[in-house]
Amino acid sequence: MKTEDGKLDEQSAQTNASTAREPDPDTIKMFVGQIPRSWGEQECRELFEQFGSVYQLNVLRDKTTQASRGCCFVTFYRRADAIAAQAALHNIRVLPQMHHPVQMKPADSENRNGCCFVTFYRRADAIAAQAALHNIRVLPQMHHPVQMKPADSENRNERKLFVGMLNKRLTEEDVKAMFAHFGHIEDCTVLKDSDGKSRGKIIFGYY
Repeated sequence: MKTEDGKLDEQSAQTNASTAREPDPDTIKMFVGQIPRSWGEQECRELFEQFGSVYQLNVLRDKTTQASRGCCFVTFYRRADAIAAQAALHNIRVLPQMHHPVQMKPADSENRNGCCFVTFYRRADAIAAQAALHNIRVLPQMHHPVQMKPADSENRNERKLFVGMLNKRLTEEDVKAMFAHFGHIEDCTVLKDSDGKSRGKIIFGYY
């Protein structure tokens, strides 16, 4: 919108600049966990924009209920802003309604790195799986051992675990086979971007 003297007003100029702007070529896409399930994209954006302009943000949701899973992906325009946000939030800041600090790590630091959520019917099975895998088992084509931690700190649901350091090339059938001996799998979903490519994030449950 132009003012009487023919110049763009400040708000329109900022909007146009934001629309035309492209993120840094080496920008970092971050995976963020331990955010309240009551938060949507707007609340998450308000948190992250304290550190810089956000290019893309999406809250991970249940494919059936569309309820938040308590985690999201965020990409800043500037790589430096992503690093600053991680330094200020990761393992430091505890958000409202939560019992543990934010977990914020690069989502695409290696194309091989994936993760999933797994929920066991019995707490004992979750404990057994964590004892057998966490910081012990290194999966094929990976460089670091599986990371397995309680995922539902908000609800103190110790049967649900977050599992990291999975190969992004694993299919749903591969994941089911890997965890089947710990319990019966109720659901397994590989999350995909709008272009159909795997994000390396797998959501599945046991019953």
